[in-house]
Amino acid sequence: MKILSPFGPKLGKIKIPSNIVSLLNKEVDKIIDSKSKTKKSDYSKKVVGQVYQEIQISKNFIDKYLKKFIKKQVSTYLKKSFNIMPKKFSIKNLWVVRQFKNEYNPVHYHDGFVSAVGYLMVPKNLTKSKKKNKNKWNN
Repeated sequence: MKILSPFGPKLGKIKIPSNIVSLLNKEVDKIIDSKSKTKKSDYSKKVVGQVYQEIQISKNFIDKYLKKFIKKQVSTYLKKSFNIMPKKFSIKNLWVVRQFKNEYNPVHYHDGFVSAVGYLMVPKNLTKSKKKNKNKWNN
C-alpha cells in the first residue's frame, strides 16, 4: 500500500486484485439482469450522486468475498498512517456506482472512520475531452 498525503487526511492507494474486481462485476451484472434484484438493491435514493444506478452490495456477498480483503487493507492503512491497529472492524455500507455520460457525484462526505473508493471499470478514453478547460489554473 502506498500512503499519499496531498492535503488533509492521508490516502492509501492499492491495486484491487483482478479476482475481486471480477467477482464484484459479476455480482453487479447478476443484479442488473434481474428487475427485482435491481429494485431491491437500489441505493440511489440514499446517496447524493446524480447517477441512475447505484447498487448496494449485500452483506452476505461482502462477508463471503470482500470483508477479509478490505479488513486487511484498512488495517494496513491505519498502521502505516497512524500506527494503530483496529480493535473492531465493520463495513457500514458498500455500493457500486454505475456512472454514465452526463452523470456525476457532487462533493460530499461519508460517515464512519475510514471511507474508500474503488474503480472496477474505467473507459479507455476517459481523459480524452473534446472541450477545452478554460479555467485560469490550466494555463
